[in-house]
Amino acid sequence: MKISIIGNGAVGNMLAVSCHLQKLDYQVLTRRGLASELKVTDGHNGQWQMPLPVAPLSKLSQSELIILPLKAYQIADFIEQNCSLIQPQQTLVLLHNGMGTIESCQQLLPSNNLIAGTTNYGAFKPDSSTLLIKGQGESHFGWVTQQTDCHRQVIEQVLSSLLPPSTWHTDIRLALWLKLAVNACINPLTAIYEVTNGELRAERFQTQIIAVCEEISQVMKYLGFVQEPKALLQRVNKVIEDTADNFSSMNRDIVAKRLTEIDFINGYIVKQAQLCGLACPVNLNLIKQIKAMERHYLPY
Repeated sequence: MKISIIGNGAVGNMLAVSCHLQKLDYQVLTRRGLASELKVTDGHNGQWQMPLPVAPLSKLSQSELIILPLKAYQIADFIEQNCSLIQPQQTLVLLHNGMGTIESCQQLLPSNNLIAGTTNYGAFKPDSSTLLIKGQGESHFGWVTQQTDCHRQVIEQVLSSLLPPSTWHTDIRLALWLKLAVNACINPLTAIYEVTNGELRAERFQTQIIAVCEEISQVMKYLGFVQEPKALLQRVNKVIEDTADNFSSMNRDIVAKRLTEIDFINGYIVKQAQLCGLACPVNLNLIKQIKAMERHYLPY
């Protein structure tokens, strides 16, 4: 099975490392398509260098599985610009923070198979040719649409092997909402206050986190996903503890003066709340603060 990984970001490079170690048939597709070397430091402090099989986007049709580890706001633009290269029999995998892109993909590519995934693996690129893998996490996947015949079992095995341990869900939406709740608490707060995830254990941050969890719990309950605020808070604090030394992706975006995924994280929560007739003032305030910070930033 030929795999195409879109972009040269941290998660995409982490997937490339996994493909390389398992000797899978894969390519990394970028606009320029220039071959490069990647210096890797894994979670056990092992270090090595590997070639990246980079190709231009014109090679997009030469694969059965297309993985999109992009920023959420890049997904629709990527598909619109490259839909002529995407074949109906290809399966696309969305792998990013936030929610709201599934609907766009279904509208733009109604005939394609679509998988949504989420992972809490940590990876960071201090420069364009260096990848730091922060340790193993866990991943969740689910089929959103299966419009054409495909090697479903093989695809599931491949994705599970790339980001183990992986859980497959009949309905991926709950797993996505649970990840969204974690991101909605950790990402904006670490970006606004310029702190690591672990510093959110302080009482002044816990008060805000509790408020965010209460709002998300209300929205989730209205949509049929019953999660008590206390359960969401426990989940958030576990991630804070497990990733205490890490900086969130939104923190890194703000430091690098890039646009963030706030519209697809807290923004998605507020939009869903409005559709339900609910108010989310705490989430809305976080959005306003991040928007003020990124006003003059460039896309990733």
